Amino acid sequence: STQSRSSAASDVYKRQTYLSHEIGKRKPDVETFEWVCKDAGINPSETLFIDDSPQHIEGAKKIGLKTHWLKEGDLLDLF
Repeated sequence: STQSRSSAASDVYKRQTYLSHEIGKRKPDVETFEWVCKDAGINPSETLFIDDSPQHIEGAKKIGLKTHWLKEGDLLDLF
């Protein structure tokens, strides 16, 4: 049986949103990234963090997250 591209992607990618005001933690604190990874049950070395703030990217890198700095004018095509 053939899966659609979006269905196959949902099997691979885990999407979850964490809002600072709800979890009481803020980027770029290393503890924030560690807490989110633990709560989501994800391995930082297998996780891509995308942000438009270089400070947030640096915080994410400190715990081993793979990162992409989204700069003005960048197009991001994940699928």
